[in-house]
Formats: sequence, structure tokens, C-alpha cells
Amino acid sequence: MPADSFPAVDDNSIQSIRLSQIDALGFDLDHTLIRYKIHNLNVLVHSVIVNFLTQKKHYSNVIRTLQYNSELVSRGLVYHTSTGNFLKLAADNHIVRAMHGTDLMTTTDIQSTYGKDGILQNYDPLDNTHSVYVTLFTYFELASIGIIGTLIDLVDQGCPYESDEMNQQFREQWLSKSTDETKTEDGKNRYSQLLLDVLASFEDQWLDYTKGDYFTAIRSNPGHYCYKRPDIVQWLKTLRQKQPQLTLFTITNSRYDYSKMLLDYSFGPEWESLFDIFVAEGTKPQYFIGEKLHYSIDDSTLRAGQPVEKLELNGRYMYGNVKQMHEFLGSLHHKANPTVLYFGDHLKGDVAFPKRSGWLTGSVIEELEIETPHGVKQHTPSQTGEYTTLHRSSVWGDVLSHQSDDSESSTPVPTAIHQLIVDNSVICVACLSHLHVEDELQFQYSYGQPHCFFTSTHRGLPLPTSQKVSG
Repeated sequence: MPADSFPAVDDNSIQSIRLSQIDALGFDLDHTLIRYKIHNLNVLVHSVIVNFLTQKKHYSNVIRTLQYNSELVSRGLVYHTSTGNFLKLAADNHIVRAMHGTDLMTTTDIQSTYGKDGILQNYDPLDNTHSVYVTLFTYFELASIGIIGTLIDLVDQGCPYESDEMNQQFREQWLSKSTDETKTEDGKNRYSQLLLDVLASFEDQWLDYTKGDYFTAIRSNPGHYCYKRPDIVQWLKTLRQKQPQLTLFTITNSRYDYSKMLLDYSFGPEWESLFDIFVAEGTKPQYFIGEKLHYSIDDSTLRAGQPVEKLELNGRYMYGNVKQMHEFLGSLHHKANPTVLYFGDHLKGDVAFPKRSGWLTGSVIEELEIETPHGVKQHTPSQTGEYTTLHRSSVWGDVLSHQSDDSESSTPVPTAIHQLIVDNSVICVACLSHLHVEDELQFQYSYGQPHCFFTSTHRGLPLPTSQKVSG
């Protein structure tokens, strides 16, 4: 649906809104409704990627000796596929920290590659067509940083593969080139191929719920990887009682069979009664720019059935598009343009693109439990909880701001990720549990200004020191 089909969003004026004014409240699944134990999840994803790269892509067994290293991990880094550099950006795209392979780059290194000003030119985190700069938005992607970094080191040494023959072919193809920017006819270079192979590991593992190390591990011990969420179940039940007219829905990119397994564990078998409509494999952000119809879900296979022209209450669907969903929500509330608030953790697929479609969006940013972004409003309801906080990387520092190494007294600068949040969200929470403790959620917002950042609502339990860095 074209963005201009919805009423224009006033990006300048300060708006005041209460949850009771919302017609439909929507959620992403992973890292929103489902809260993972991030460290355990990343250790699993790390091992899955390593196994795929060594067994099916024949990369060096050196990476088999690697353990997941949380010090190398930070959400929102940009992988520059032409140079093999990981970049942390300020809100103005100034490069505030960079790493080539597993080595931090000096200011001189950065300037020699990106110019005296150290600005990443032509970078747009929301550009769907740009393959040179890849922003690592999700926790699932973070486990690959240390692996890709180590492989970049091996690439520079000319020996990324296990066999001598493959390494010799690699050296002949790439190390004889006069510049790293030299590409093959299909646009690949010696660094971009690493990312393509990591992405291939996701496809290999995530496409079939009945196979693969990832799904097998989660199915066999879901409690090791995600939390039970009785607080969110109770919150949704309360919303049902207080606001019976409110439509609750979910749009996730995850498979339905996987989603059902997670919700059965975290929410219990009653989860289906909590949502008026559920969409799996929504392929966000394509859901908000494409026209593919929703499909029914076959009860016997839990896979796609037939395309559906008209959505129904209590429906379970796959694929779909925002136009069809928005019209359905409007029909329930007898409005051409119902007020929709959608929460998610992916700043592109769950926040920026829904906002472009006219929906209000809320960001779920776990880092808020250990970070206090400079200059933002904070609201800290009192509640205890059993969630384990994230680990702050000593290499990259905070996700939402950056403190210069030159002076501890200097004012932190907001990062590009921070700017994406305030430009596209009306509210930002570390966890949906923040909303559970609010009797009547009411807040003000103005795009581009951090009018409502919530900090931690529960006392996070830090990881034991022995688990913080595994390598």
C-alpha cells in the first residue's frame, strides 16, 4: 500500500495519547512478546553458523575453536561489505568507532578509508536496495559478528578455507587484485561473500522447523532460551476486560509452527484467545510495501493454505500486506483510518516501515535496561522481575549513545540507532513488562524528539562474570 494512502503524520507537533484511544494494538513476536535469554540464544546461533560454514561452505576449522564473545557484539553496527569493516555511527553518520576483522581501527585508519571527516556517505539504514552497507538490527545477527570478524582476518591472510586447494584459488582470484573494491560481475567481493554465506546459514536452519540444530535445540529445552511471561498474559487479559473494543493482533516474520511452540511455552495454551488475529511469516518490511495477500494456515501442516480476500476475527494467517490488514481493522471499528499502535524490536521492519504506513509505533529496546541515553525523558515504574540484563560491550560501548575516548567528561552523542528510534517511535520501552505496570498508559510524543523513553521496570539480574565473555 502506498504510504500516501494513509493520512499524513504530523512530524512536528507534540501529540498526547492514551492507550484507551487506540483502536488496535499490535505486536511483533521475537524479542517483543517473546523475551529471549539473549546470551544463551546467541551461543546457540553462534554454534549453528559455525557448523554450517565449516561443514557446507568449507571454511577454516579455525572458527570451530571460537566461542561466542559478547564483547564484540553491539546492536546497530553497520557492516561495510566492500572493506570488511564494522562501523558504529553517530546520528549524523559520523563514524565514532570501527573494527576491521577483529582489530579496532584508529582514527587515522578511519580517515584513510572514509575521508578526513570520517562520515559514512550515502548511508541510509532504511534503504532496501543498498547491499554495500548492511545494518545489523537484530539479536539473531549479532552472533555472526565475531565469526565474520575472524574470517576477515583469515581472508586478509589468504587462507579462509580449510583446504589448500580452495585457499590457492581464493588467493588467485582476490589477492592478485590491486584493490579491495574490485568485484566480480555479480557484484561480490572478498568480504561481501562472507556475509552472504552467513545469511545462507540462516536460510539453511530456519526454513524447516522439523530439521536443523536451531529448532531442535529450542524445542528440546525452550526454558533455556526464553522466559515464561505470566505478566504479559495478565496484562493482555486486563486490556481485554478494560477495553473490550480494543483489537489485539500479532505480525511476525517467524514461521507459525515455531511461533506456536514459543507461545505455548511462554504464554501457555490460552495464548490464542488473547489475539484477535495472528499473522506469521509476514516478511516485514515487505509486509508494509508489498501487495501479497494473506494466506490461510493449513491445520494439518501448519503451512500456507489458500490466499484470502477477506480477513476474519480469530484468523490465523501467513504473508499478507498492510493495506488488507488496515482495511480489516477499520471495518471492525467502523473507521476508514483506525488508530493503530504496533510494538516491535526491529527498527526497520517493526518501527520505521509501519510508521510510513500511518501506524503509530513503539520500539522495544532491551538496552534501555543498562543504558541511560543522554537528554531523554525517563519514567521508571517500580517492579521486580526475573529477566537477565544484556551485557554492555567493552569494545563498542552503549548502543544508544557514544562517549568519546578522549574525555570522560565530554557529552555523549546519540547514535544512528538512537536517531532511528526517536524519528519513528512514539514510545520506547525496554520490555513490554513496562506497560503491564501502567494503570492507564498516557504519553506525549513528537517525532524526532525523545518524548517518552521508559527505562527499566524491573531489577535486572546481571550475568555471572564467567558467562559474560566466552572467548
